[in-house]
Amino acid sequence: MLKQIKTAVVVAACAIALGATAQSCAKVHHVATVTVLTSHSAIAAVQDTADAVTCGAVTAPVPCLPEDVRHGVVSEKLKEALRTDIAVLTAVRQWPGPPAPLNVAADLAKIQALLSDVVKTLPDGAAKSRLLALLGGVK
Repeated sequence: MLKQIKTAVVVAACAIALGATAQSCAKVHHVATVTVLTSHSAIAAVQDTADAVTCGAVTAPVPCLPEDVRHGVVSEKLKEALRTDIAVLTAVRQWPGPPAPLNVAADLAKIQALLSDVVKTLPDGAAKSRLLALLGGVK
């Protein structure tokens, strides 16, 4: 999913930089719409995994994610990712046509970076491996 977000960032940035035509903007608009759904799904998957690996959870591995980290740094990054996701959704819904909204590419890149930071915080183990497989890898 994060790879799809990265692809949408590149496509949206190209359309913005090249002064996209109506036809190419329609394609970018479609990619952006799909990416909004993809980014929301990625945020949910990361959040669910963080909850599952937090110390005290029945599913928590050893070592687990300390509760203060989950409810501090991780929560703040997930909240910011959700706020940014809502901003992207709003921009895409209100997009009347060319040119593409300038903030969409930057906001998608921000979501990708926030989720990558959270995933790096998670303890290694089966849950993180499943999440990485679902997301297509995080560098």
